[in-house]
Amino acid sequence: MTDIFESLKYFIPDEDDYEILSGYPCSDEHREYMSRALTEWYKNAPEEWKVVRGFPNYEISNLGEVRNTTTGKLCKVDRNLSTGDGRVFLYLDKGIKRTRGISTLMRENWRYEWIKELEPGELCKECYGCKGWYITTKGRVFSTHYYRWIEPTKMQSYYWRINYKGTGFPLHTLVGRTFLTEYKEGLLILHKEETLPYPQINYLSNLWVGTWSDNNKDTWNKGRNNHPGFLTEEHKQKLRKPKKRKSIMV
Repeated sequence: MTDIFESLKYFIPDEDDYEILSGYPCSDEHREYMSRALTEWYKNAPEEWKVVRGFPNYEISNLGEVRNTTTGKLCKVDRNLSTGDGRVFLYLDKGIKRTRGISTLMRENWRYEWIKELEPGELCKECYGCKGWYITTKGRVFSTHYYRWIEPTKMQSYYWRINYKGTGFPLHTLVGRTFLTEYKEGLLILHKEETLPYPQINYLSNLWVGTWSDNNKDTWNKGRNNHPGFLTEEHKQKLRKPKKRKSIMV
């Protein structure tokens, strides 16, 4: 079972609906075919419209467009130049105006539309320790609050980080904690291969669970022992040896 079939069970509110889609008896080949077909359907689905909750005279599409059903015209979007987030002005009866963000409207009316952007073989779950954020097996993070994919920040060496409510979390750690069933408190998420480029370095397939002892051994075995705790005896002797001071002639 691959991508969409496996991920749907985390998003469909009614478990019976998921059973209808994936629980019927069929061959693995058939399920694979249906999964690919469903993925393509999501990616090529036509634009659909729903009445905006609380605003009966407006509709919002699964592509984030908002229109006035009375005039048939699209609403003008006012965008924040720094974040790119947009907002629209919606009117209630008696001319009462309300400002609503596009991300808020999408979250309320098309909460899981973004799953059509999953790549082949990419699964996602609610991110470990980050309520309302979803993380995929390819290290991508989607925020249902901002209704957009979160861009990670490059840290030192090969580490990448995302910020959740003011706290930074290593991206590979969140991927591993979310998907690796053997993880438990006190253990670490380690890389199998540190030379891979981004984003492959944070893929689930490149991660494993280990102890602090495993991490130290892995660091030594891979030659990443570039701090005093891993200096060879020869290097320690050189550091202990006092440097000769040059005499100054006066």
